[in-house]
Amino acid sequence: MLKEKVVEILPSLKEGETLFDYYLCMGERGVEWKMIVSEKWKVPKEIYFSRLLMPTVDSTRAHILIDLMNQNDQPVLFIGGSGTAKTSSVLMYANKFDNQKMLFH
Repeated sequence: MLKEKVVEILPSLKEGETLFDYYLCMGERGVEWKMIVSEKWKVPKEIYFSRLLMPTVDSTRAHILIDLMNQNDQPVLFIGGSGTAKTSSVLMYANKFDNQKMLFH
């Protein structure tokens, strides 16, 4: 079992948590585990139902992975069945672009 072999590098899990609730990031103390927490959804000024994008833990996971690959100039390809929020995840990531520095097409 993975936990028995590398217990010192795994996060200490609380009741009901799994390893998939965490990600590795470079912090002030080196590489550390951080919990994946989706950001609070803000109600837009104008609501168009077809354009609503609500952050979830899964979309936050996707955002972290896209960001890691983007920082290292790695291309990203999303695959999966229909209805698995591939497009929504990419749109949520692109919505955070600084319009003065990046364009999304």
